[in-house]
Amino acid sequence: METNQTSYIEDLKKNSNWEPATEDITSTEAMGHILYNELIDFLAKHQKKMAQIKLLEDEGCSVKEIHEMLDLPSNTIYSDRKRIKKPEIEFFKED
Repeated sequence: METNQTSYIEDLKKNSNWEPATEDITSTEAMGHILYNELIDFLAKHQKKMAQIKLLEDEGCSVKEIHEMLDLPSNTIYSDRKRIKKPEIEFFKED
């Protein structure tokens, strides 16, 4: 069906609920995965148990479950979780 009217993008936007994507987050997500892997590698090189705690915590495991899996005292897990925060902040800070 042809019409004699010319449509403009602005006119189409007015008559539609569709909104264009404002940002491509693919590269942002990829960078996040890279930084996460670097964090885990850093933790593993310095203290393997901290890397294991971080991975299990990110999988959704509770302190009790981590305690049972790694046979670590709960207090150690809590203190290591706090110690993980500093390098985590450094890896994910915005420049």
